[in-house]
Amino acid sequence: MARGKFLIGRTTMAGVEAVEAETDHIFPKHTHDQFGIGVIRHGAHRSLSGRGTVEAGPGNVITVNPGEVHDGMPIGDHGRGWTMLYFDPAVVLDAAFHACESPPGQELHHPVLDDDVTRGNFLRLYRLLTGGDCGSLIAVESLLLCLVNRLMSERSS
Repeated sequence: MARGKFLIGRTTMAGVEAVEAETDHIFPKHTHDQFGIGVIRHGAHRSLSGRGTVEAGPGNVITVNPGEVHDGMPIGDHGRGWTMLYFDPAVVLDAAFHACESPPGQELHHPVLDDDVTRGNFLRLYRLLTGGDCGSLIAVESLLLCLVNRLMSERSS
Protein backbone atom coordinates (compact mmCIF):
# COMPACT_ATOMS: atom_id res chain seq x y z
CA MET A 1 0.00 0.00 0.00
CA ALA A 2 1.30 3.45 -0.93
CA ARG A 3 2.24 5.83 1.86
CA GLY A 4 2.54 9.57 1.92
CA LYS A 5 0.75 12.82 1.23
CA PHE A 6 -0.41 14.59 -1.89
CA LEU A 7 -1.59 18.19 -1.43
CA ILE A 8 -3.08 20.29 -4.22
CA GLY A 9 -3.38 24.01 -3.55
CA ARG A 10 -4.39 27.24 -5.16
CA THR A 11 -1.92 29.98 -5.95
CA THR A 12 -2.12 33.75 -6.23
CA MET A 13 -1.86 33.56 -10.03
CA ALA A 14 -4.74 32.55 -12.29
CA GLY A 15 -4.02 29.39 -14.27
CA VAL A 16 -1.43 28.01 -11.83
CA GLU A 17 -1.91 25.16 -9.34
CA ALA A 18 0.54 24.04 -6.64
CA VAL A 19 1.25 20.45 -5.61
CA GLU A 20 3.33 19.07 -2.75
CA ALA A 21 3.85 15.34 -2.60
CA GLU A 22 5.69 12.83 -0.45
CA THR A 23 4.94 9.29 -1.50
CA ASP A 24 6.20 5.88 -2.48
CA HIS A 25 3.22 5.48 -4.83
CA ILE A 26 3.83 4.11 -8.34
CA PHE A 27 1.82 6.19 -10.79
CA PRO A 28 0.55 4.39 -13.92
CA LYS A 29 0.74 6.05 -17.32
CA HIS A 30 -1.19 9.31 -17.33
CA THR A 31 -1.15 12.84 -18.74
CA HIS A 32 -1.71 16.39 -17.51
CA ASP A 33 -3.45 19.17 -19.40
CA GLN A 34 -0.89 21.67 -18.04
CA PHE A 35 2.82 22.28 -18.12
CA GLY A 36 4.41 20.97 -14.93
CA ILE A 37 7.60 22.40 -13.42
CA GLY A 38 8.93 21.20 -10.09
CA VAL A 39 11.82 20.21 -7.88
CA ILE A 40 12.57 16.87 -6.25
CA ARG A 41 12.90 17.69 -2.53
CA HIS A 42 14.18 14.30 -1.32
CA GLY A 43 14.52 10.73 -2.53
CA ALA A 44 14.70 9.90 -6.21
CA HIS A 45 12.17 9.45 -8.99
CA ARG A 46 12.05 7.59 -12.32
CA SER A 47 9.55 8.04 -15.11
CA LEU A 48 9.19 6.89 -18.68
CA SER A 49 7.65 9.14 -21.32
CA GLY A 50 8.01 10.07 -24.97
CA ARG A 51 11.17 11.89 -23.92
CA GLY A 52 12.70 8.63 -22.69
CA THR A 53 13.59 7.40 -19.23
CA VAL A 54 14.01 10.22 -16.76
CA GLU A 55 15.73 9.85 -13.40
CA ALA A 56 15.78 12.73 -10.96
CA GLY A 57 17.19 13.12 -7.47
CA PRO A 58 17.24 15.74 -4.73
CA GLY A 59 17.44 19.27 -6.09
CA ASN A 60 16.75 18.32 -9.70
CA VAL A 61 14.23 20.40 -11.64
CA ILE A 62 11.63 18.22 -13.39
CA THR A 63 9.16 19.10 -16.13
CA VAL A 64 6.26 17.62 -18.03
CA ASN A 65 4.49 18.96 -21.11
CA PRO A 66 0.72 19.02 -21.64
CA GLY A 67 -0.49 15.71 -23.04
CA GLU A 68 2.83 13.97 -22.42
CA VAL A 69 2.12 10.37 -21.44
CA HIS A 70 4.33 9.40 -18.48
CA ASP A 71 4.41 7.22 -15.41
CA GLY A 72 6.32 7.64 -12.16
CA MET A 73 7.93 5.56 -9.44
CA PRO A 74 10.38 5.99 -6.60
CA ILE A 75 13.94 4.85 -6.97
CA GLY A 76 14.66 2.84 -3.85
CA ASP A 77 12.43 1.91 -0.94
CA HIS A 78 11.99 5.27 0.76
CA GLY A 79 9.75 7.15 -1.62
CA ARG A 80 10.36 10.69 -2.80
CA GLY A 81 9.06 14.17 -2.26
CA TRP A 82 8.54 16.94 -4.79
CA THR A 83 7.05 20.38 -5.18
CA MET A 84 5.34 21.24 -8.49
CA LEU A 85 3.57 24.09 -10.16
CA TYR A 86 1.12 23.19 -12.93
CA PHE A 87 0.58 26.01 -15.43
CA ASP A 88 -2.28 26.31 -17.89
CA PRO A 89 -0.67 26.28 -21.36
CA ALA A 90 -1.67 29.89 -22.07
CA VAL A 91 0.34 31.10 -19.03
CA VAL A 92 3.56 29.40 -20.21
CA LEU A 93 3.14 30.18 -23.90
CA ASP A 94 2.47 33.85 -23.17
CA ALA A 95 5.58 33.99 -20.97
CA ALA A 96 7.59 32.22 -23.69
CA PHE A 97 6.50 34.77 -26.28
CA HIS A 98 7.85 37.56 -24.06
CA ALA A 99 10.93 35.81 -22.66
CA CYS A 100 12.56 33.64 -25.30
CA GLU A 101 15.43 34.94 -27.39
CA SER A 102 14.07 33.21 -30.50
CA PRO A 103 10.53 32.18 -31.35
CA PRO A 104 9.52 29.64 -28.71
CA GLY A 105 8.44 26.11 -29.35
CA GLN A 106 5.49 24.52 -27.66
CA GLU A 107 7.32 22.39 -25.12
CA LEU A 108 9.70 22.36 -22.21
CA HIS A 109 12.88 20.75 -23.54
CA HIS A 110 14.46 19.49 -20.32
CA PRO A 111 12.60 16.67 -18.51
CA VAL A 112 15.24 16.87 -15.77
CA LEU A 113 17.77 19.60 -15.12
CA ASP A 114 20.44 19.99 -12.44
CA ASP A 115 20.87 23.75 -12.35
CA ASP A 116 21.17 25.89 -9.21
CA VAL A 117 19.80 29.06 -10.81
CA THR A 118 16.73 27.36 -12.30
CA ARG A 119 16.06 25.51 -9.03
CA GLY A 120 16.39 28.74 -7.04
CA ASN A 121 14.10 30.63 -9.40
CA PHE A 122 11.48 27.87 -9.20
CA LEU A 123 11.58 27.71 -5.39
CA ARG A 124 11.27 31.50 -5.08
CA LEU A 125 8.36 31.51 -7.54
CA TYR A 126 6.67 28.70 -5.62
CA ARG A 127 6.95 30.63 -2.34
CA LEU A 128 5.60 33.79 -3.93
CA LEU A 129 2.66 32.02 -5.55
CA THR A 130 1.69 29.99 -2.47
CA GLY A 131 1.95 32.86 0.00
CA GLY A 132 5.01 31.65 1.89
CA ASP A 133 6.91 34.78 0.92
CA CYS A 134 5.69 38.27 0.18
CA GLY A 135 6.56 39.75 -3.16
CA SER A 136 5.34 41.81 -6.05
CA LEU A 137 3.65 40.92 -9.31
CA ILE A 138 6.83 42.11 -11.04
CA ALA A 139 8.89 39.56 -9.08
CA VAL A 140 6.47 36.76 -9.99
CA GLU A 141 6.46 37.68 -13.67
CA SER A 142 10.25 38.05 -13.75
CA LEU A 143 10.82 34.61 -12.20
CA LEU A 144 8.28 33.02 -14.55
CA LEU A 145 9.96 34.60 -17.58
CA CYS A 146 13.39 33.34 -16.44
CA LEU A 147 12.08 29.80 -15.88
CA VAL A 148 10.26 29.58 -19.19
CA ASN A 149 13.20 31.02 -21.13
CA ARG A 150 15.55 28.47 -19.59
CA LEU A 151 13.26 25.46 -19.92
CA MET A 152 12.07 26.18 -23.46
CA SER A 153 15.61 26.76 -24.64
CA GLU A 154 17.13 23.75 -26.38
CA ARG A 155 20.56 24.42 -24.93
CA SER A 156 21.39 22.16 -22.01
CA SER A 157 23.61 24.50 -20.02
